[in-house]
Order: sequence, then C-alpha cells, then structure tokens
Amino acid sequence: MLGDRDSLQEAVARAEGRAAARLAELDERSLALPTGARGLAVVTDQLGVSTIRQQAALGRQQNAAEVAERFGRRQGRAVLGLAALASAGALFGLAGVFKAGRPGWVALGTGALVLALALGSGVSALLI
Repeated sequence: MLGDRDSLQEAVARAEGRAAARLAELDERSLALPTGARGLAVVTDQLGVSTIRQQAALGRQQNAAEVAERFGRRQGRAVLGLAALASAGALFGLAGVFKAGRPGWVALGTGALVLALALGSGVSALLI
C-alpha cells in the first residue's frame, strides 16, 4: 500500500514536471523572447524604451494640439473681423441710400462702430 502511494506520487510529479516544461515553452512563445534571452528582463527593458517613446510622442502631440488651438482662435477672430467688415459695408451702403436724414446718420454711426469692431478683431487675430 505504501508502494502504491509512492508510485502514484512519482507519476503525479512526472506529470507536473512535463506540464511545467510545457507551460514554460508556451510562456516563452507568447512573450516572443528570442532563444537564449535573459527572460523577462529583456521584455522589461523594451517596455521602458517603449514608454519613453510614447511619452515623447505624447509631448509632440500636445504641442501640435496647442498650435492648432492657437491657429483656430486666430481663424475665428479673423472670420469675425471679415463678417463685421461686410456688415459695416452694408451699413455704409444703407446710410448712402437714406442720405442725410436721421436713419442715414444712425446707419452711418452704426457702420463706424462695426468697422471699429472689425479692425479690433483683425488686429487681435494678428497678435495671437
């Protein structure tokens, strides 16, 4: 009876040894480690380099996003200035139609204010 337990334990030990060897082989394949590699140290070293590259790429992307945001603001202000300039031109035309009456003077004054807004918007677009 004692001999049966020893032979059973031997069989289980051999099976576990083969399973461990097979698992080690599968681990090596799944990690794609080159033959004769130092194990996980190689993978860990590559992760460090990969992380540094990713951080550098992230920094470049953040800089590009900041530049894009700045030019987007510049574009928005320039478009506002052009729209205000077109509105000022329409108001000046309206003032010419009304001539010297009160509505003409109101249109002329409003056109002058809108023209000042267009000028301010254009200057601020250049300064951003």
